[in-house]
Amino acid sequence: AIAAARGVALLQAGEVEAAVLVLSDAVERWPDAAPLSFDLASARLLRVTARAARPMTAQDLGDLKAALAAEDALPPVWAARARYVALLNALRRADGTAARAHLTRMTQLERQAEGSALSADAPPRHVDYLTAYVNMLLKQYDRAAQVLESLPGGRRRAGADEGRLLRTAYDQMAHARIKAGDVVGAVKLWKAAQAIEKDAATDSNLAVADWRRGKRRGVEKVWAALVGQVAEASFNLAVALDARGKHEEAWRSYLRYAKSGGAHAAKAREVADAKQRIFGFGGEE
Repeated sequence: AIAAARGVALLQAGEVEAAVLVLSDAVERWPDAAPLSFDLASARLLRVTARAARPMTAQDLGDLKAALAAEDALPPVWAARARYVALLNALRRADGTAARAHLTRMTQLERQAEGSALSADAPPRHVDYLTAYVNMLLKQYDRAAQVLESLPGGRRRAGADEGRLLRTAYDQMAHARIKAGDVVGAVKLWKAAQAIEKDAATDSNLAVADWRRGKRRGVEKVWAALVGQVAEASFNLAVALDARGKHEEAWRSYLRYAKSGGAHAAKAREVADAKQRIFGFGGEE
């Protein structure tokens, strides 16, 4: 009882490290004393919560594991905080499955507690942002975009975390649409991404969409301007030049791309070598 009282007094005084030491020693001496175990789990939760914003050490992970193990004994709002810390750790590891489980449990505990696991200075609707982030990790881009689109416009501007995340979601959704043959849908999404923040890679992708739709006037100029900024621009330009019978220019562009080591480098090298054999173009630049 004296050890428990001392540990609690230290916690109330903000001496979390000292409280953990006192309570850990007490639990070792009296392992069957449930109140001591509860107080120690609480102290370790407070310690790891204070460090939640940084990458976790082995000690932090131990504190978190202890807090999660004592979840049923903790007040719901404290248990929700433990889940919040676990959620942040899962996000750092890019473990979407674990993050989803912790987020779901955290919101359940918050409803029980009728309180928030987040600190008072957390941004408004921060849980929505975390939900979108989890969806992104799970490649559920449509769900992520739906959540982010519901946030106030200022949160979706260029430079804001939410804006960057929404832009990435639109880009991934556009790639899926164009792969499925929905070029018009892809264009709409890429334009929405550009409305948040301009990006050279998206300019190149929009030119690809125009090419796919037969709108080929001007696309070569777009890709030529992006050579050196977007790796795929050289390959796209080579294909366009090839289609117009500009074999030597296409050969040079294929070679440039092959040297870049891009996703289609092997194919570009194969085509460049074939053109060199057939047309007798000079050596590499």
